[in-house]
Amino acid sequence: MLDDPLIRESGAFHEVAYPGAARPVPLVAAPATLSRTPPRIQRRPPTAGEHTGEILQELGYPPAAIQALREAGVV
Repeated sequence: MLDDPLIRESGAFHEVAYPGAARPVPLVAAPATLSRTPPRIQRRPPTAGEHTGEILQELGYPPAAIQALREAGVV
């Protein structure tokens, strides 16, 4: 479907570089466009677990506890 010329020309998807992907991946474009504030993709979606450390820190876990969770394979 994503290789169909009509779909590609519709602007329904934006291609974004993504870690581990051999080529850019398609992300669904915003369904509405406003003239003064047009939507744009500012960053790619995170990879699985990419922000786990930061989230655990915000929840109050000390660095040593986060490292222990990583070593145990929990996160």
